[in-house]
Amino acid sequence: MLDEKKSREELLDELNKLRTILKSKEESTRNILEKERFLSQTSLELVDLSLDANLYEFIAKKLNELVENSVIVVTVYDPVLDSFKVRSVAGRNEILTNFSKKFLGADLIDLQVSLADFNEAYDEESRSRILSGKLHKIEKGLYQVLCGTFPKKLAKLAEITFDIGDIYGTGFKSKGKLYGTVNIFLKKRQTLEDEELIQSLINLFAVAMQRRKIENDLEESERKYRKIFENVQDVFYQTNINGNITEISPSIERYSGFSRDYLIGRQVETVYKNPEERKKMLKIIKEKGEVNDFEITLQDKFGKTVYASVNAHFLLDDNGQTVGIEGSLRDITQRKKTEQELIATQHRLRIALDLAKMGSWEYDVASDTFTFDDQFYSIYGTTVEAEGGSQMSSETYAAKFIPPEEASLVAEEIERVLATDDPNYSNEIEHVIIRADGEKRCIIVRNGIEKDEKGNTIKVYGANQDITERKKAENEIKKALKEKEMLLKEIHHRVKNNLMVISSLLNLQSRYIQDEEALDIFRESQNRAKSMAIIHERLYRSTDLKRIDFGDYIRTLSTELYRTYVPDESKIKLNLKLEDLMVDINTTVPLGLILNELLTNSMKHAFPSNHKGRLTSNSTKKMMNSLL
Repeated sequence: MLDEKKSREELLDELNKLRTILKSKEESTRNILEKERFLSQTSLELVDLSLDANLYEFIAKKLNELVENSVIVVTVYDPVLDSFKVRSVAGRNEILTNFSKKFLGADLIDLQVSLADFNEAYDEESRSRILSGKLHKIEKGLYQVLCGTFPKKLAKLAEITFDIGDIYGTGFKSKGKLYGTVNIFLKKRQTLEDEELIQSLINLFAVAMQRRKIENDLEESERKYRKIFENVQDVFYQTNINGNITEISPSIERYSGFSRDYLIGRQVETVYKNPEERKKMLKIIKEKGEVNDFEITLQDKFGKTVYASVNAHFLLDDNGQTVGIEGSLRDITQRKKTEQELIATQHRLRIALDLAKMGSWEYDVASDTFTFDDQFYSIYGTTVEAEGGSQMSSETYAAKFIPPEEASLVAEEIERVLATDDPNYSNEIEHVIIRADGEKRCIIVRNGIEKDEKGNTIKVYGANQDITERKKAENEIKKALKEKEMLLKEIHHRVKNNLMVISSLLNLQSRYIQDEEALDIFRESQNRAKSMAIIHERLYRSTDLKRIDFGDYIRTLSTELYRTYVPDESKIKLNLKLEDLMVDINTTVPLGLILNELLTNSMKHAFPSNHKGRLTSNSTKKMMNSLL
């Protein structure tokens, strides 16, 4: 009976134990379910969280809900500044405000800690756990959390003042990248529960931060490229397979006057002046897969022509099927105008070269090759076709067109060109060529050079001009000038002879004159004629028929007059200090007459009663220039 009673009591004990275990299991299951619900709810809220919402405040609040009476501080890692910056704080707001004002003197949100300070504050094991995203207890408390930027004593005082107990921290890391950190500040005597749940949340938040970073980068990229799309000078466009515009950049309005909104949905041929050009472009795209710098003619809404260059290719779907065309337009109206002006200028230049009988050429030193234009061959009596092309080696050119007697002259110029150090070297030489028809012609060659960065001559360029007719004309002019010089010399010679005849006649006639005053008049006239005769004598003996050496003229005239008027040279001395100076005939004749009068009067009247004296005549270039 006693055994039966004992057995019943044991059974009841076992049953109570079993009930306790079942109750514990129910509570555990309920906790697990609640944790799962919390995680699921948080995950859903994260998915629905808009880009405008503050993710960091959401993280701080969720952790603060899970860990009651705690303070949560969330930071973001800035790779540019290589530092952590506080982005959100949650929990015990009054305590946080007092702590910020009293100990930091600023808002916690402004706090920033460099990665270098972080690395110095934590040992390798702690640093590794935090940066790998593992929840870790901060052994040295607030001082370590602030990475030594806050005095240790003040950090300890702050912990006592604001009832700060254990501190936990870790990093938000996802796919090998660190996005920030979180610190959980507990109250004294408070323990951290549900570490696994907290760790799971932190891992979830790390993924959310990664996603937010990607979304922000995409948004920034889209904003940047949208700005580029809207402001780009070129026009980007897309059309469907039927040629309807599905997208086009706003810059089309600068080209055509049509707005983007007006053109969307319309046929691309709306802006084509000649739709046939589009058909040609499509044909090339089909053959080559794309077109580059394909020129088309557009028209704006006012009918004005706009020249454009197109780069385009087919748009393909995921199955490789053509669904449209994508490309860009560039306004080349100014380029076309420049090209047209260049063509017109080249045409005018070609006409000028034809009229001037001038041909251009270029010589490549490395390949020893000349390149000639059509006019060049025309000067040489041949054509590009006859010579087998526009290029020719220097050896072939010399053999065909340079006569043997001119070869050394041409060779010397080539040596000068290749040897010069002057990058601006230019020169011209004249020589004879033999045309293809055997006729010899005279040309003038003008050349310049081009050097590489090492100072080596790599190209010689120039122009050859046929000056045969000019040389003939020059020779005719020289011949005519020589004949005129002979005539002028003959005239001066005859004038001089006639003047000397007059002087001689006056001299003969003076022998029959007894009156001294009349005799002086004859002598003066004779001397005047002689002074002019000397001028003409100097002219026909000189190589310059317009000017004579005035110093030599004074010397001759003074000597002639001295012999005439000074019978006794011991009484009057003639002193001449003369410099050579070329004076034209129009000035020499009146100066000669004036000088004749001065010298005559000086010799006749400056020394009365047979007085002795000296007659000096000075003539310097400076004096003559001042006089003239």
